[in-house]
Order: sequence, then structure tokens, then C-alpha cells
Amino acid sequence: MAKIVYGVSGEGSGHSSRAREMIRHLEQLGHTVKVASYDRGYNNLEPDFDVFEIEGLHTASSDNRVSKVKTFTDNLQRLSQGHKKLQALRKNIFKQFPASFQVIDSKKNALSMPLLFLCPLIWKIAMCAFYLCHFDYTE
Repeated sequence: MAKIVYGVSGEGSGHSSRAREMIRHLEQLGHTVKVASYDRGYNNLEPDFDVFEIEGLHTASSDNRVSKVKTFTDNLQRLSQGHKKLQALRKNIFKQFPASFQVIDSKKNALSMPLLFLCPLIWKIAMCAFYLCHFDYTE
């Protein structure tokens, strides 16, 4: 069966709620799944799955509106910690667990992941993506 790294956005609970059902289904099919998430996604999934905590991008708001400046500065301040966690992710997950492919349930960092870890990517924007896709892999 496949070895899957499943990256989940940690902002809010929507991505982790959908991912919970997908991960459960993938594991029931016999696949081995390692999850990477942050913030609420990490907190929601960690009790039930093998989850590696990463640093993620956050959207900052002020007066119920997105603040572009605060979003930029807050994420910039986390850059150093994010780099350390990315190196740990590479060492602890991708080198020790050679993935058959990745699933990314996130809007913000999905495009950078396959470049960093050089394995095929399924970018899950909507649930229907899994019903429409067939992926052959070699073990």
C-alpha cells in the first residue's frame, strides 16, 4: 500500500475536519499516513493520528477585516521558526518515510511542497477531487 504524507491547513477547523475523514478512509484501505499540520489542525488531528507539528501561514485581522500588513509582519516574525520546522519535517518525515505521494489540503502552501520534497502531489481543493482521480504508484 502507499505511504502518504498529508499536509493540512491549521487555520480554522474546516480543513482538519475534512482531512480527518479522508485520513481515516485512507488508513482503512491499508495505506500508511503521516500528517503535517499546525495550530487548530494539529490540535484537532493529533489525538487520533500520527501528526508532525509544522509552522503555517496565518491570516491576521483587525476590526473583522483582513489586515495585509499585520498578516505580512506576523508571518515574517515566524519565518525563522518555520524554517526550523521545515528542516525537521524533511529529516523526520520525508527522509525516514519515503512517501509514495503527498496530499495537501491547504490553499497557502500547497505549491511549494512538491518542489521541496520531490514526490508527486495531489492538491485537494474540494472533496470531489478524490472521486475524480486515479493515481498509480510504485512501492
